[in-house]
This record gives sequence, C-alpha cells and structure tokens, in this order.
Amino acid sequence: YPAIQQMLRIAPSLEASGLIESDARFGKWMGSRLKEILLKCDIKIDLVGSHGHTVFHKPEQGYTYQIGHGAHIYAAINRPVVTDFRSLDVALMGQGAPLVPVGDELLFEKYNACLNLGGIANISIKADKRLAWDLAPCNILLNEVVEKNYPGKKYDEGGNIAATGQVDEKLMERLNDWDYYARVGPKTLHKDQIMAELWPIIELSQVSAPDLLATLCQHIGKKIGEAAPNEGSMLVTGGGALNLVVMKEILANTSCSIHVPDGGIVAFKEALIFAFLGLLRVLGHTNTLHSVTGASADSIGGSLFGIWPSTVV
Repeated sequence: YPAIQQMLRIAPSLEASGLIESDARFGKWMGSRLKEILLKCDIKIDLVGSHGHTVFHKPEQGYTYQIGHGAHIYAAINRPVVTDFRSLDVALMGQGAPLVPVGDELLFEKYNACLNLGGIANISIKADKRLAWDLAPCNILLNEVVEKNYPGKKYDEGGNIAATGQVDEKLMERLNDWDYYARVGPKTLHKDQIMAELWPIIELSQVSAPDLLATLCQHIGKKIGEAAPNEGSMLVTGGGALNLVVMKEILANTSCSIHVPDGGIVAFKEALIFAFLGLLRVLGHTNTLHSVTGASADSIGGSLFGIWPSTVV
C-alpha cells in the first residue's frame, strides 16, 4: 500500500486540514482492511483496540497525536473501538508511554522482565512497582542504515549484513555519550528525536554500512545489558528478536535467562496488549501505570467509539 505509506511518511509536515484528512483516511483504510479480514476468516469480535500511527509525540509540551480515527473504524465494522490511548496520561503530566507494561504485568507475569525490540528497544521490569522505559534506538536506526545503503532492502534479515561488519570503537563511544542515557526515568524516545540527535552522528562517522550495523547491534546489546535484571528470566519480542547479531550481543551482555517465544507472540505481542488495553478501558480498569509514565496518577485511558457491551451476531 505505497499510497498509505507515503501519506504516513509526510503526515508530520501537513497543514491542519491535511492532517485531519489523513486521520480520517487512515481510519477508513484500517476499517476496510479489518472488515476484509473478518469476512475472509469468518471471525466474530466484540471490541477493537487501535493504537494508530503516531505523528507527533511531545509529552514535554503536553501533547501526543496518533492518526487513524476510531469513528471510521467503527463505521466499517459496527463494533466498539478504543483509540487515543496516550492523551490522558500526557494530560496527567506523564510521558504517555510506555503503555505495554500493564499487559506485561497481567499477561506475562512469570517473567522478571519483558524486552521489546521494535523501532525502539524498551524494557519492563517486575519490581515493587512495575518499572519501564525506552532503552535505546533499535530497528529505527538499523533499518535506516539498510534502506540508505542497500536499495530495495527494508531491513537486515537475520542480521546477516551486521555479521560481516566490525565494531567501530570511536562511533560506539559517541553513541554511548548521548545525553538521553544520563537522564533519569521515566523517559521515552521518539523517532524525530532519534533522527535529529543520533542520525547525524552516524552519517558523519564515514563508517561502512556493515560496520555501522555491527556497531549499532553491539550498542543495543550493551544498553540492554545495563538495564536487564541480574537473575530470573526475560521475555524478548519484536522484530529485533529475529536479528541474530542483536540477540548475540544481548546474550553477551546479560546474565538473566533469555526466552524468545514461538509463533506470533514475537511479532504481535504489542498488538495483543493494545487489544487488552482496550478491554481494560471498557471494563473500567486501570490500563496506564503512573510508575512507568511519570504521571500524577494511574489512569483509564482511551476514547471509545460505539457502545459497550456489544452483542456479536
């Protein structure tokens, strides 16, 4: 769907009317795709939890904005839809992220920590109060290196390119000196920040693409090692869990037991949890923890379109 991809890519630069139009257009598109899947697979559902696509995330300025309007998803499938999970937490002076730790706590409680290797590496740790924060850039930077140096490739499958590279110590030192790492949590990262602050360092390094990937993989592994528990088990999910070089570096820098689940959990854990967050919202249960976001209180976030409970026919 190149037209949708292009729309999402340019969304941050649109004027107000264009952004509103994109919000509706993306909601209609998601609703139509979901309707097709439900019909094709003959699935009956009660509720949809949709995170949407983040265009702006500026909690320090008091706002966050995801497009993919829930009203249009609801109109397509006639089932309740929960969207806009982050805004209430931001209004309560939180970071609006991370949200997944509630699901980690309630659905994956047997693990001492849950690590997600998506665009950003983030961790959720079991403690007296759940702790969680964004650790470091992950696939955002790895994929950017691949796309700019290997036309037609979107990512380094299996870490095969990174495996041929050598770590550049000077670049590693500059990455480690990034001031984000010295900040005390709760703290979150967003793509604009990463591309504005770290990508120029990478571009100016004049390091070959394989060496860039090898260096970034080791950097990710070390940052994870600094945060991971010293004992117990850690669940690892997200696309980065399929990068063998990233996983090798994590294993080299951690002493806890690593568990990468089989099947769809690796790829779809966060989608599963956002559906769960939608359920918590309509049931009136806390779905955002102030211990991880820094907000003034726990909250029940999300905007509901439609009526709950619904009757599936």
